[in-house]
Amino acid sequence: MKKNLEAMRYVFLFLVAFGFLSCTKSTDLEPIQTLPSGSYVGTFQRGSGGSVPVVLTFTNNEFSGSVSGGLGSGSGVPTDLPRICRGTFAVDKGTIHFQNTCVFTAEFDWSLILSDRWQAETLGERLVVTRNEDRYELTRQP
Repeated sequence: MKKNLEAMRYVFLFLVAFGFLSCTKSTDLEPIQTLPSGSYVGTFQRGSGGSVPVVLTFTNNEFSGSVSGGLGSGSGVPTDLPRICRGTFAVDKGTIHFQNTCVFTAEFDWSLILSDRWQAETLGERLVVTRNEDRYELTRQP
C-alpha cells in the first residue's frame, strides 16, 4: 500500500510538471493565415544595413503606407527608402501578395517597392514580412 501511494505521488508530480511545461507561451513566429485590419507600426531593413520607421494600414484587402525619416549614409545602409504607397493584398499559405497600384519613376531600385509575394509570419500583434534581404517588422496598434 505504501509503495502504491509513493508511486502515485511520483505520477502526480510528473503530470503537474508536464502540465507546466506544456503551458509555456510560444515565442516562435507562425506562417500567416489571416491579416487583421488595422494600423501597423515598425521598421523596414535591407540586409544588415540601417532601418527606417514605417507605417502600414491594412483594411479589407487594401493596404497603404509610408516611410518617415531618412537613412543617412554608412556602411551597409540602403541608398533609397522603400516605396510602400498603396494597393491591394491577398494572404495565402504563409505569404502576402501585394499588388501596388502606384506609379513610380525609374531612377531608383524597383526592388524597394512593396509589391509581389512576400513571406509573412505572425505572433500575436507582431507581423514580420520578408523577401530576399528585405524585412518589415511591424506591430499592430490598438
